[in-house]
Amino acid sequence: LQQIEDFVNEKIQAAINLNEHREIPIEEAEKQGAMMLFGEKYGDTVRMIQFGDSKELCGGIHVNNTQDIELFKITSEGSVAAGIRRIEAVTSKGAANYLKVKIDTITKHPLAGLISDEVSNKITLAQHNLLQQYAKVTDMPSLNIISPSNGSLQIEVLSNAITDFTKIKLDASIIDELNNIKKAMLKEEEQKGKEQAKAIKEELLNEVRNSNGVNIITKKLTAVDTATIKDLAFQLKAQIDNLYLVLGAEINGKPNLTIAISDNLATERKLHAGNIIREAAKEMQGGGGGQPFFATAGGTNLNGLDAAMEKALSFLAN
Repeated sequence: LQQIEDFVNEKIQAAINLNEHREIPIEEAEKQGAMMLFGEKYGDTVRMIQFGDSKELCGGIHVNNTQDIELFKITSEGSVAAGIRRIEAVTSKGAANYLKVKIDTITKHPLAGLISDEVSNKITLAQHNLLQQYAKVTDMPSLNIISPSNGSLQIEVLSNAITDFTKIKLDASIIDELNNIKKAMLKEEEQKGKEQAKAIKEELLNEVRNSNGVNIITKKLTAVDTATIKDLAFQLKAQIDNLYLVLGAEINGKPNLTIAISDNLATERKLHAGNIIREAAKEMQGGGGGQPFFATAGGTNLNGLDAAMEKALSFLAN
C-alpha cells in the first residue's frame, strides 16, 4: 500500500498534463493500447484520455494536470470478492481533512507529554508517527520530530512540518497549534541555554589557575554551541582580570577552538588571539582568526583538538 501511495504521489508531483483525444476510431484507441475499464460497450468513435503513458477510454471528468490532485492518501483496503481487493483513498482537501481528523484525535491521546509540562498536551508519539507517514506519502525527507535519544522536539524539522502542512492547506487551527508548539520549544531551548551557560560559567570560575600574574582557564566543553561559547568568553573576560582563556569543544562532530585574552594582558605581553589561534588551528587541520582579544577557529580533525589547545597555551609561556 505504501508503494502504491508513493507511486501515485510521484505522478501527482510530476505535474503531468491531460492529453485528450475526442472522437477517435475505437480501432485506433485499441491500437494505442487504451484500457477499456468496467466492461462498458463503446461505439465506433470514443474519447481517449491520456496522462503520460496511461491511456484509457472514459466519458468522465478529469483534472487538467495531475498536480491539481495535490495529495493522495489511502484510507482503507479490503476484499470485495475472491481474488479482488479494493482500495479507498482521499485526495486534495479530502486528504488534508483526513490528516486533520487524525491529528485532532492524537492531541487527546494519553501518551501526550513527551516533551515538557508546558507542551505536554500538544505533541505525542502518535503525532510523530503521523508526521513520519506524511513525509513518506509526499516523498519528502523524514520528519524526525521526536528524537528517540532524548525525546526532544527538533525546532528545525518542526518548522519544515509546518511548511509542509501549510502547503497542503491543512486546517489553520492545526497550523496554529504547531506554531504554538514551536514558540514554546524556542522559549524552552532559550531557557535551557541560559541555565547551561550559567552552570558552565560557575564550573570555569572554579578552575582558574594563576601563573606569573596571569589567570588561566583551559577547558574542553561538551554539548554547547558557538553562541554559548562566545557569550561565556566575553562574560569571563569582563569578570576576571589578566585572563588567558582557551576553550575547546566538539560541535557537530568537528573541533572548535576559542581564545579570549584580557585587553591589558594582550597589550603588555604583545599577545594577539587571532594570530595565536591561526597557528593553533593547524593542529586540528583548520583555520580561523579574530581580534587581539578574541578569536575563534574550526577544523576537520577532532583528534587534534587537545594538541591545538596545548599549542595555544604555549604562546603564553613563550
